[in-house]
Amino acid sequence: MKKIVSLLSAAALLAAVPMNSHAVSDGESELYDLARSLGCETDRLNIENFCYYYLEDIEPDKAVQDDYMRRCSVLEATYSPYSFLSSALFEGSDTGISILEVLAHNGVIAPKDIKLGTENLADIPLDSETALIISGYQASQSFTEFSLYKTYLFTSQTYDEQIVALMNSAKKCMADNKYFFISMIGDNNKKRNNVCGMGIADGKWNWNGNDYDKCILTLDANAKGFDYNYCIYINSETHSSCVPAYDLYSEKCSSLSFIAITDDTLLNYKGIINPSDTIETDIPKLTLLNPKMTSSSIQTGEVTVEEPVRVKFEKRWNSAPNMRYINVDRWIDLELDNLGSKSPYSGEFDISDNKVSIKNNSGTKVEATVQIRMNEGTYGFSPYYAWIFNSYIDDDISAEIKDNGVLFSSNGNINISLLASKWLYDENGQYALKNLSIDSKTIATYLQTNNDVLVNIDENENFRFFIDDNGDGVFDAPVRTGDINCDGKINASDASQVLAIYSILSTSRADINCLVGDMNGDGQINAIDASDILAEYSKLSTT
Repeated sequence: MKKIVSLLSAAALLAAVPMNSHAVSDGESELYDLARSLGCETDRLNIENFCYYYLEDIEPDKAVQDDYMRRCSVLEATYSPYSFLSSALFEGSDTGISILEVLAHNGVIAPKDIKLGTENLADIPLDSETALIISGYQASQSFTEFSLYKTYLFTSQTYDEQIVALMNSAKKCMADNKYFFISMIGDNNKKRNNVCGMGIADGKWNWNGNDYDKCILTLDANAKGFDYNYCIYINSETHSSCVPAYDLYSEKCSSLSFIAITDDTLLNYKGIINPSDTIETDIPKLTLLNPKMTSSSIQTGEVTVEEPVRVKFEKRWNSAPNMRYINVDRWIDLELDNLGSKSPYSGEFDISDNKVSIKNNSGTKVEATVQIRMNEGTYGFSPYYAWIFNSYIDDDISAEIKDNGVLFSSNGNINISLLASKWLYDENGQYALKNLSIDSKTIATYLQTNNDVLVNIDENENFRFFIDDNGDGVFDAPVRTGDINCDGKINASDASQVLAIYSILSTSRADINCLVGDMNGDGQINAIDASDILAEYSKLSTT
């Protein structure tokens, strides 16, 4: 690093803290002086980045898992929580350490809350107790709100907007004597790191032949104490940036992104110590998951998003458009797979809190997997919080959460397999994901009809189907066993459909049951059921 004489002396720096910006003189020593004046020696955890699973003398215990699951909502608990937790912990502890540094410096928590008898973060040792707390905050990034906000900032802001937001956040937080959270991604996701931001300094630096006039001071869990090499350097005019310690330079890196989070309530939402109940930050509800559908796609009109949530794909996409909608009570994932590489998808989604509709404009069948996950207490028909259905869509299909079930409707043919799951926390303190099952075997139900059908689960944990038989808009007529097409009649067409579905299921070897077509109640549908349906039809015809 080339050192250039500054505008202010070190004495002036120390006397003026906090200021909006600071100049640097005679090398990097003034950055250390400034960092000390901002609290780097007392408000820093002297614990280097670690992976909980690999700590010597600290055996990974069930407490980490149980603590995390207790903080999950039902909605999150139905969505592979253990895999999210494991992924977060294997990434290291830079997120957890940085969040604790921000919260402690900002007065949200106290060092004694982490380790009794300590006055400064720097005095806290790494033991099983502190490792559990750090890992708990490390896992916070997998909670819906935190994860969604990070994704939103990374994808909705351009690089220039991110740099401006980073400098503004550092300036404001330093003026308020606060720390903030920084997340960075470099070289196409190959390098990820999270640090605690302390403030911003003015000066002149030269790294790798490039000039920078701003320095974002950071506390990095990968460094031993404050280290100027781990700071973020910015050219305020060109917005070029670098992090020397990681050899990240915007000029030579294929991609480099920074986001700043200044909301303490978000950082401590579902936290372990004095958790916040609400979040001040406005969390966006919609995330486009397909990497080709970026904010630029939306801005150019290839994909349009309207309110209430309506997403239109005017272009015929060659890769499946996937998206996610989340609010406090609902978590909806839509995954579309084209039937063959020559069948690009074009269409639209409509989403409200209780209903999701998919319209297919491609002219060919499209396979869709839709997941609707709900929090406890937001509906009244079943303890099964997660409803996942796979459907072949010719025209359109919608699924609407009602007080007494899920209403499936379509202008064309409803052709779905449906699975329901719930998350249990039993009297022994054990968590278990329970799927609807027959003889302990996970089972999905198969539904093929041209009519609108309401589906729920009865007290014996069986799928039940209801239709509107008199056109009054109320789905209160139970579908009789044998009426496989749900038209209110049992006849030869039902027998034919049973044979067709039997052929499909026997070929795919799927663990799918068509309960409404299971005439003899043996858990399967086959030619015997078709014969029984014909016998029932004959009986009904004569009577």
